[in-house]
Parts: sequence; structure tokens; C-alpha cells
Amino acid sequence: MRFRLVLSMLLIGAISFAVAANGPYADKIIYDVRMTEEIGLQDCAAGNVDMFQYNTPARVVTGLSQESLDALELYITYGGSDSFFYNPYPDNETGVGMDLDDGVEKFNPFALQQYRFAQNLLINRQQMIDEVLNGAGLSAIAYLPGDLPGGFRLALQASKLGLSAEGDEALALQLCAEAIEGAAAKLGGRLVKGADGFWEFDGQDVTVAFLIRVDDPNVRLPFGRYYADQIEKTGIKVDRQERERSYCINQSYNTDPANFDYHIYTEGWGAGGTTKWIDGNLTQMYAPWYGNEPGGMIEGFWQVENARIDELSQALWYGQFASEAEYWAMASEMQYLGLQESWRIWICYTASYYVANKAAFESRFAYGLADGINSFSMYTMVPTAADKVVRVSQFSARGTLFLNPWDPVGSNGFNDMYAANIIQNCTEPTANNSPSTADPFGVLITWDIADLRTEIGPNGEGLIPAPATALEYNSTTKAWAATGENTQSTCKYSLVSDKMTWHDGTPLTVLDYIYYDGFTTDWATRDYDTDPYWANTLETKWAPGFEYAHGSIYDVANNQITTFSDYNFPPDANVVAATILPGLYPRHQNHAQGVIWTVVEALAQMIATGAESGTVYSFEDRAGVTEVDILVPSMVSDIRAELVSMRDAKWVPPYFNGWLDDAGLTADDIAGYYQNAIDFIDAHGHAYIGNGGFYVDNFDAANNQMTLVANRDPNYPFTPEYWAEAVEALMVQIDEIVTPLAAQAGKDITVVIKTSEAPFPSNTFEPGTESVVTLLLISPAGETTFAATQTAAGEYTAVIPGSATTGLSGAYTVVGIASPAKGLPASAGATLLLQ
Repeated sequence: MRFRLVLSMLLIGAISFAVAANGPYADKIIYDVRMTEEIGLQDCAAGNVDMFQYNTPARVVTGLSQESLDALELYITYGGSDSFFYNPYPDNETGVGMDLDDGVEKFNPFALQQYRFAQNLLINRQQMIDEVLNGAGLSAIAYLPGDLPGGFRLALQASKLGLSAEGDEALALQLCAEAIEGAAAKLGGRLVKGADGFWEFDGQDVTVAFLIRVDDPNVRLPFGRYYADQIEKTGIKVDRQERERSYCINQSYNTDPANFDYHIYTEGWGAGGTTKWIDGNLTQMYAPWYGNEPGGMIEGFWQVENARIDELSQALWYGQFASEAEYWAMASEMQYLGLQESWRIWICYTASYYVANKAAFESRFAYGLADGINSFSMYTMVPTAADKVVRVSQFSARGTLFLNPWDPVGSNGFNDMYAANIIQNCTEPTANNSPSTADPFGVLITWDIADLRTEIGPNGEGLIPAPATALEYNSTTKAWAATGENTQSTCKYSLVSDKMTWHDGTPLTVLDYIYYDGFTTDWATRDYDTDPYWANTLETKWAPGFEYAHGSIYDVANNQITTFSDYNFPPDANVVAATILPGLYPRHQNHAQGVIWTVVEALAQMIATGAESGTVYSFEDRAGVTEVDILVPSMVSDIRAELVSMRDAKWVPPYFNGWLDDAGLTADDIAGYYQNAIDFIDAHGHAYIGNGGFYVDNFDAANNQMTLVANRDPNYPFTPEYWAEAVEALMVQIDEIVTPLAAQAGKDITVVIKTSEAPFPSNTFEPGTESVVTLLLISPAGETTFAATQTAAGEYTAVIPGSATTGLSGAYTVVGIASPAKGLPASAGATLLLQ
């Protein structure tokens, strides 16, 4: 019963397009942009485009006419978020640092930790949500809102620090004054308050540069203007730089904090997917080593530091914990430290509306519960148009389709949602999380959980010996060698198909995974000072993981790979399998974009040995070099020239040393693969050669239009039915938790939890009947869980026995958790008053 709507969608699709056995239902997707959100929505309602793939805030959607709203199918998520990002240079007790641009010492209030932390209190998040978002948002002090899975544990850390959605302006101003006055006392009269009430340093007004995104007029612009006024209440003047995205991003992320090119930036984030676990999210947003904090781990830039956050994040990231309880304890401590540091502070999660024209599709399609319309949508949508063409628009105030370079390796590549939205349709990940359940499943590679072994000794040591056939690449010797070390986990994987090909016709085999393994080791290892096959940002991201990887067995003949790793994830064995599986794309960040190894090798040689044009290329965005971009015609020309050179030389990458015979290949075959890439470039004018359900047919830069064409290769192993089955789930939400107005400690207490459910991707919820519901009481003694019993449709009752509250008094948090058999758990909190 609960999957009726999903299965109906599959049946409709099978009848309409039975001939499309491989690839998605749609034959073609045409992407373009609209320069305002309002126009994008109106064009979608009018049928000028079929879909508006942008996380539009509620205030814009609710401004539409009823006629327009009736024409739209709404996909609502809370995945988009907003934050303020700070420059804390030099992060010391005086706040004074040398400006590297002009050699002049300057005072930066955000270099004072107490001043930064006080910003959490200075802003009234609830007021911002109510006034700017028309109430359509969730306050986010901790990284996750409290009613998302796991979020309540992080929200507790905010409570410990006295933080709330409403803030405390009086306390904030007091803390800011104490911080600045403390710095002034150490500076011997250099920092003084002027007659106008504003602080001066060395006779000049202290002014902070605030980068406010003017191209986000409905959210970040009003957020920034409100916050600028709040800052000036602390006696610090604000230079309100209301600028568009490229300027703001370049000034904040791509400049040395020691240049003082910015002090604050209004960040906006789109969710990368749906997840139950937050170690990756916390690492991305709080850990210096990951590269998203001030300084960005860019070589030569000043960097923020916190050894404990790095220690915790790497332990979480690499699975170095023994239990789920330890996982949450470490995550909670990391959240607490992140709030204390306040290099960035969170404002809210916005209710984001993605829309489609109802008449353009036969029914609702799959979407990400966190990230809205995504590749699952494009794979499962059933267009009604006879030509099966779908027209998709995105919002760009500048009228440009892309922001960052199409660099398939470096940290800046595809690092915007505009490109990510498109390219995730053109590249299959090795594994993915279901957008509806967040459970990991294999895509290009599959596993049987019975093949996963995890053995750990009493001191956390691995007990599984890596055999001599488990090899690692040595970047110095350019050879593969056995590690001979014990590991914690091992798993065997099989390629989903032994006939799958890349978009240029080149076979996708175990050899592709071998290339990734060798390439990442090579480029993250500096073998000598002038090593041309090395990039600092790649080492920063990849090298920490080398300690936990202990080689792989590459069975080329049988298309199987077995990996050995020190990773462990006690809450879910499938997370272990999905994490230690072999990589295919040498991406610095965690997007699912990637291209064939032949293109990556061409880029590597262009960087290391020079390009035909003489341009100095890099996988990094830094002064004196040009970051590679496989979409820009001049660079594509250099890529093509390099491919021709490698073809003519019959160049075999060193990572293939010892493997070609096993694969039954020769240097002539490798030369043929280079020719395949050349032919693709000649046909399509770019070098994005992927393996997904669509390929990039062409890019019309003059009109900012990109066309994707369905992959109808008979060797492409996926049908629309496959993707729809992968996302089947039950959506559940907690509507209310009813606690007694005044409960007596030491006596039984009844709490009612009300739930509703809907089959994914339906948006019609009914009283819940199919979830397991529990109640969590959080007290000084820890967390205690009580089972809830269904008493009516959508109503569950839990009893807290008197023995659990004896000796307690005051306010305590209770959390209701509803868990469907297949679906993402929901949680919500309430306050229990004990007398």
C-alpha cells in the first residue's frame, strides 16, 4: 500500500516509453538561466520551461498568483542554509595583525574569539526568519536544526553555551565591549573609542568589510543589511559591500585573510544530498584541515588552527571510534568547539521550493528530501512532451550558467550548485545515498554485506592481515607494492557491469580504479621540492587518509576489487562498505562529478610538463597560474593537443605499470582510448566525458544554454525503473509532542507523539501507522529511551516511569523519534517541566 504512488509512476513510464530500456525516460534536457527567481517561477507556471531547479524561498513562491500556483508541482525541502563567514586573522588577544597588502597594522574585532562568539547572541535568528523568510525556515545555531535526524544532540551544545534562536542583544553587546576593551588595555592607547561611539585604531575608524550578496535579493541581501546594523551597535563601522557572487566568493575564499580583503561574507549553502550521519557535514564546516575554513589550506595563506577539532573530525571521517555513543560524543564535542570558535555561524535552514510544471510530467518524480530536484529527479521524471525534451532553468542574477571552473580534480572545480545540478546527471557515483532514506547503496560497484569483515583488537587495532596481493602505489618508485599491515575492515566489490562504457565508448573497467588509486597517491605526495606531480591542496585533502588505507586487490580479469582499511562505522555496516570502496574520480571535494582518466591524464601532463599554448595550468586557484577548465575552448584545445601527443607517443601512465597484461591490453589499446577522447571533443566541443544517464552534447556560451542527451548505449546498465526502485521509501514526520503542563517527578508521566506518513515522493500525508516510535528523555543522568505504543492512527503514547525522574526538577528535553522500516527517521523535541 505505502508505495502505491511510486509504483504507479513506474507503470506509467513503462507504458509510455517501453522502448527506452536503457537510460532515463527523457531524451534531452536543455538548461538555461533566469535572472530573477520571480521570472523563473512564472515561466515555469506558464510552461515556458518545465522545471525551475533553484531553492527558491517561500516569500517568492507565495507571491505568485493562485493561477500560477495551481500550475506548479512543489518540492519542498529544508536543505538550503545560510551562514556568516568571518575573517579571524590574526586570531590573537589584541586583534592586531599586519596587512600584507600595505604593510600597515590593523585591528580586526573578529580576531577576538569572544567578539566572534558574541555574534551568535547579537543576531535574532527567529526575527530574521519571521521578517525575511515569512516564517518559512528553521533556526540553525548548531550545524543541523534540532528537528532533523541527530540534530537535537548538536542543538544541546548550543544550549550549553546559552544560545537561542532569539539571541540576547544586551549580553552580546556586553561581551563585545569586554572583548574590545580587553584588547585596548593591551594596546597602550592605540585602540580608543571616539566621541561618536565608534572605535578607532591608530587614529583611524575601525571598519570591517562586509561582503553582502546583492544577487540574492530575497534572503542574503536583507540578512546582510540587518546584521550590518547590529554590528555597528558594538561600535564597529561596517563597509557594506553589496556585490554579486563572483566578487564576493573571490574576495572571501580565494584571498589570504592576512590581506584584509574581507571580514564577513553572507554564505549560502545548498544540500549535497540526504544523510543520517553528520561527520562529513561537521568536518566540511568546522575542520581547518578540510579546507573550508578561513585560509582554505591554500599554500602561503594564513590559516586558522584548532588541533582538537582536526583530531575529532579526522577520527570521525576515518571511522576511528568504537560505538554509536562514542560517535555522537565526538560529534557533539566538535560542534561545541565549532560554536566556541565561530569562524562561521549558522543562521537558518530555509524552506526551499523547487518547482515543476504539472502538465509537463505524468506524475511527481523522485527528489532529495534534503537537496530537492537532483539527478534522481532527472532519471525518474516522465515527460509528457512527444519529443521527450525537458527544459530546465536555474536562477542566476548575472545571467551566467556557471560560476567556478570545470576542474575535475582541484578544490575549486564545479564548486557551485549550477554546475553540480547539471553534471551529476552525467556521472554515476561509485555509491550513493538514497535521497529518501539516506541509506548507502552501490551504483557502479556493488557489494554483499556478507563480504565485509571488521575485526578490531582491545586497543582499537586492526586484526585483519593485508595479504601480499593487496597493493599500494609508491609515488617515489612509480611502482605498486604490498603494504603487509593489519587492518580493521575489508570488503570485496564487483563492478556492476563488465560491459559499461564511458561516453566516448572507452570501456569502464577495474583499470579505471587502478588509475584513480595511483593518481591520488602521486599528486598528494611531494617526492621532492620541485615535484611537478604534486598540489598542496590535494595533499591537504587526500594525504590524511593514506594512514588508514592499506591497499587493494585488483582482480582485473573478474572485474572485482577487494579493499583493506582501518575504517569502521559501528552504527551501520553498509556505511563501512560504502566508505572503503575504491574511488573512481580524483575529486578534491565530495561532489559526484568526474571524468574519464584519459582527460585527467592530459590535464596532469599539461600541468607537469607544459601545454601547447604555453599557458601555465594548475589544479589550484592561485596567483600566477590558470586553473584547468574542461569547458573553456582555449583549454579544451590544449587538452586535445595533449591527447594527440600522448596518442602518438603511445603514452602509458605509470599507474598502469604491471597491469596491462592482466587486462589483456597493449600500448596500442591505450592510444586508442586517447583517440576516443579526441573524437568526443571534436564532436561536442568540450572534455567532460562521463558515464551517466546523460552526456553533455553542447554548450552555447553566448546564450548560456547547455544541452544534455540521454545515454542510450545498450551497455549502460540502468533503466528508470532501477532508479525509482532505489528510492522507494516511507516519509514520516512528527507533527506534535504533547507533554503534561505540570508533571510530577517520581511519578509515571504519559507523553503523546503524533505522526503522519506518506509514500515517497507523494506530498499527501496521512496519520502514521507504520513507524516505530520512541521517546528519549535527556537528563543529567544521560539519555534514556522509552518505547511508544500506537493508540490510534497517527498517535503513539510513551510512559516515562517514575523511577526515571526521581530527584529531578525543572525543565528537561524529551525527543520523539519515528523510524519507518524503510525511510529517513524523523525527530522532534519538546520541553518537560518537572515539579
